[in-house]
Amino acid sequence: MNHSLRRESLEQIETTPDSRDRRTVGQLLFVYMPEARARACEQAQSLDHVPEHMRFVDSDGRESLMAVPFPPFWVGLSYKNCAVVRMYHSAGCRLVTKSDVTGCIVIPKTNFTYNDNRGFFKRHGFGSFDVIATAPVLRVHYSLVKYHDPEGSDDNSSDD
Repeated sequence: MNHSLRRESLEQIETTPDSRDRRTVGQLLFVYMPEARARACEQAQSLDHVPEHMRFVDSDGRESLMAVPFPPFWVGLSYKNCAVVRMYHSAGCRLVTKSDVTGCIVIPKTNFTYNDNRGFFKRHGFGSFDVIATAPVLRVHYSLVKYHDPEGSDDNSSDD
């Protein structure tokens, strides 16, 4: 796949050999956004549909997107405690709200995806890209879940 900022460079999807010496994708990353925008990215096989307010300017002055290793059923996406929104805010995307985190695209980690050391990965450049899949965010209302405490006291914890 071509890197959108370096036309002469090819991005390499990071792979690892499995037990039969076949190559498998090393790591999948998730880019959260409104579900309709995620579907548009998948249909166009492009990152151009990532909303402007969900892009950040990195320390080197380049526009970047945030990708995380957390799947759309991750507990950190709960209604009360949406950690992905906090990550967007820490990157400077202050306008992102929970209502923006309703879907995601699944992308492979490539050699142009960098660990930001803030709990997420960043990628410079948009445009053409292999979008593997889209998914809705599956949020759990924890007040509906009955927890069993092995110490003996059951608790109906609330996360709303």
